[in-house]
Amino acid sequence: MRQTIARTIVAFLIGVVWVVYTGFAGSIFLDAILWPLLFMPGFYLFTIALVACLPWIRRQLPGKWGAVLAFGVLTAAHALVLDYLGITAPWFKVVALGGVYAAFAVFASRVMIRGEGESLCSSAV
Repeated sequence: MRQTIARTIVAFLIGVVWVVYTGFAGSIFLDAILWPLLFMPGFYLFTIALVACLPWIRRQLPGKWGAVLAFGVLTAAHALVLDYLGITAPWFKVVALGGVYAAFAVFASRVMIRGEGESLCSSAV
């Protein structure tokens, strides 16, 4: 129970950081106005749900390949969300912006992995 609460809090914080990072860093580096993302509850829910599944991905494919898969999933999800929002920026900038966040999230998600406990999304799979 305690681990689930801790994982939920960490996933929430990482998801909030994702939205704030995308809003401000995207506005600076992609020359797009993304700060309105800070006021979109659906974007927060999407990012929190995606980050909450990282421990499950890492347990299914342990070691460095799990980290690589998680990094790829987050980078692709970030790029797809920006594409869905209609951001037209050079692809390398979008991928670089997502990659920086994905590296942070994969590293921070290790906090959510403690032994053989279940991740937040393992019951959905």
